[in-house]
Amino acid sequence: MVYLGLLIMIIILFFSFLLNRNFVSPVFIFSGLFSLIISLALLKLNDIRQFTDTAVYSIELGVLFFTLGAILVRVIFDSSKSKKELIMEKNLVIDWRWTKLLLVLVTVGTIITVFNVINLLMSGGDYYQVRSSLLGYNESDSLINNSILNGLVYYVAGPGLYALTPLAIYFFAIKRHKYFCVLVFLNIILNSFATGGRITFVYVIIQFLATMSFVNIKLSKKTKRVLLCLIVMSLIFIGIISNARSNRSIVEIFYAYFSGPVVLLSEWQKVVDNSNIWTYGLSFLYPFSYIVNTISNLLGIKFDLLSNVVSLQGNPQEVWINVFPNMPMNAFVTMFYFFYQDLRFIGIIIYSTLYGAFCNYIYCKAYMKRNVKYFIIYLLVIKSVFGAFMIWQLGSTSFFVSFVMLLLCLKHSKATKGSRLNDY
Repeated sequence: MVYLGLLIMIIILFFSFLLNRNFVSPVFIFSGLFSLIISLALLKLNDIRQFTDTAVYSIELGVLFFTLGAILVRVIFDSSKSKKELIMEKNLVIDWRWTKLLLVLVTVGTIITVFNVINLLMSGGDYYQVRSSLLGYNESDSLINNSILNGLVYYVAGPGLYALTPLAIYFFAIKRHKYFCVLVFLNIILNSFATGGRITFVYVIIQFLATMSFVNIKLSKKTKRVLLCLIVMSLIFIGIISNARSNRSIVEIFYAYFSGPVVLLSEWQKVVDNSNIWTYGLSFLYPFSYIVNTISNLLGIKFDLLSNVVSLQGNPQEVWINVFPNMPMNAFVTMFYFFYQDLRFIGIIIYSTLYGAFCNYIYCKAYMKRNVKYFIIYLLVIKSVFGAFMIWQLGSTSFFVSFVMLLLCLKHSKATKGSRLNDY
């Protein structure tokens, strides 16, 4: 049954490409990502820890119902589309006051982070200590001691950078607002250097490929060479960061990152089952659960279920599990762990369907109706889809703040049918 489920996922991947004729539809990314993860895990290389079939079935079931949700939305769009709706609309209006203010705050936050990281490294620290301080592993002291600056870095600069990246990539592709693009990209590079994060570059590459397919710009040979160099440089930079953070080869790290989630999901599902944990939808709606819990605590009102949910969300990040011999991993439990917490397999079925419908709705509004505003939003949605092998991204407070920040950058506008693509 495990291999049958994997075969169905590969078939979904194939038909998704035939239907959309690109590699950036939510179903293609989602099914391709988890097909890769299950395939690598089933190879059982490098003495990977044993995992349950339940974990594999959870992923396969989630991909199947994610696809079902996406299909339902596509059917609705196919039945309602018209020729007029397929014309590129003049529908992207930026609130530049807010966007520039956000860029300033992001830049200040990045500079503060870089300064503190350099101080730590020069005092004999390494990237493991940097990551521990940034993410709060092993009860490490915060990298930034000032509470106001710490709040700026974690709750404004971090989410703000993810919110600005789609705008910078889009404007870079259509060759507008060059200084804005340069500043955002510079922040990405500096932030990645400071935090030792590698996944950001992967997000940017996927978002850029999606932009090129949407805008449909014919690149000159010179531009193609420049882009190829940038991609190669990004991969080299990822390799340098990987080497600084670990003494293992890039191949070993790749295998660990894209097979380990099955083991971590398996282990944490056992914890959920053995402890009889049920969160009844509060994990799916985590940002709101967190906000309500915070407010209730401030008012002196305590809800045990909410407090438990907040605690449960942090456990996979704080507890390290030996997925491979002498190689502990954390956090990468996949989004299905959070759905399983809520309602077991019923939760995976319901929430995967809703998530697939949401992602494909944004995709269809962008690609089928040629809506530039929705395309910018879809670039952030791509991050949530690809990041699904780590955590439930829409349940992440940071991602939720990023989403709100991006929406604030985008003014509402009444599109004029038949107008050409523009950003004003």
